Amino acid sequence: DSKPSDLAAPIWEVVPDGPPNSLPEQTIRLLARARFAVGAATIGSRTTDCNFGIDFREMGAASQLPHVDGMVQLGRLLTLRGKLAESQGEWEEAAIIYFDGLRMGRHLTHQSTLIEALAGVEILRNQYYALATWAVHCPARLLVARAFGLLESMQAGLVDPSQVIAREASILALDFQRLEAAYPNGNWARLILDSYGESVSGDPTKDRSSAIKTCIDRGVPEKVFESPEAFGEYLEALQSVGNRFVESAAACMALPPKARLKRAAALNRKYAMVIPVLATDTLIDPAEIGALFAQHEAELTLARITLAVAASRKDKTYPTSLDSVSARFGGSIPLDPVSYTHLRAH
Repeated sequence: DSKPSDLAAPIWEVVPDGPPNSLPEQTIRLLARARFAVGAATIGSRTTDCNFGIDFREMGAASQLPHVDGMVQLGRLLTLRGKLAESQGEWEEAAIIYFDGLRMGRHLTHQSTLIEALAGVEILRNQYYALATWAVHCPARLLVARAFGLLESMQAGLVDPSQVIAREASILALDFQRLEAAYPNGNWARLILDSYGESVSGDPTKDRSSAIKTCIDRGVPEKVFESPEAFGEYLEALQSVGNRFVESAAACMALPPKARLKRAAALNRKYAMVIPVLATDTLIDPAEIGALFAQHEAELTLARITLAVAASRKDKTYPTSLDSVSARFGGSIPLDPVSYTHLRAH
């Protein structure tokens, strides 16, 4: 299948919650066909560094990122392979696979663009869910305890939202330089259309008209295109505002999730006129970015808590209070990432 249904949705929509059962036959056949891809993903995830070799100096934000969707699907394949191992009673093998998926997601969140980071977060979210459900059903408590320790050692470096925005800002600066150098006799129209995800006809006249219309639709004054001087002056002013916006967005991402969402909404209002002009296929608004990363932090916290509780059970009896597992977190239970209050067991 070019896009198998098992890879079209997160793991919690594909595999029902509950004790591990045999996977559907179509999923087992898919994993058999994809065994070499899964093997390559496992090897790749264990490398120290990962670079997809994209030269943003050449194309900037318009660079093609063909690997992103494929990496998300590959991450889902790894999760399904882990679920297959669970269904066969291979609990340690399943955990190893889920941690390989975490490393794959981490590699993507450390790439240059926001769209790669968001794809990495999607992979991480699948693994958090898979690890949490694995921990609940795994009969080997000491194995769960080892998995908890490994997740704790990894969790601080999985995603850094501020760094993601800062890397995206450097690509944006290259775009401004490239556009100014290309106007009026270069490929400026193609650069604009590519950066906004619009189609390029190859006809210079049509592409120039299309690029101007696209910019005007996003709020750029028509007079900007009357001369190279007007174009350059507008780019200089836009870059100045854009730099302030990106710096504010990066600082916003360093705040706790609840404060981050409030600040992001304020930034959206303040820069409402400039965001449509700056927004490309890879740069989206702070409120959306903030919400996605807040969701990631919440799911990571839940996975950590679930593994800690599962590692602290006695026979089939789970702790009735989170205070009993606080020692695993150095004496203090992680705070609710949204309210910043202490989590409670229900």
